[in-house]
Amino acid sequence: MKKSVLICILLFCAANIFSASVNKILSLYEEGDYYYELQQYEAAITAYEQCWNEYKKSSDKNIKESFFSLYNISCCYSLLKEYEKSEYYLKYALLAGYPYLNHILNDKDLVN
Repeated sequence: MKKSVLICILLFCAANIFSASVNKILSLYEEGDYYYELQQYEAAITAYEQCWNEYKKSSDKNIKESFFSLYNISCCYSLLKEYEKSEYYLKYALLAGYPYLNHILNDKDLVN
């Protein structure tokens, strides 16, 4: 009986930790979007980088915001006219799984 209770407690704690990790990733992504919309690209980059770093620590590897954050970092650097960094993060986003190639070709934020 004690083992069953202990197992239930451990599973409950693991589920809460997992949920907290995903919520933190999504919150950081939304923070990046907030700053992006305000054209505060340095602050957006910071939030998107934190999102990516939290994702790397997460056990859930199906969070689309992770590779979107890399793509958005690329856009931020392009808008800041830091083209080498933009290209680096664009390649990184593609390697991480960013699937929208047509969007890349037509994205005005990358035209710079």
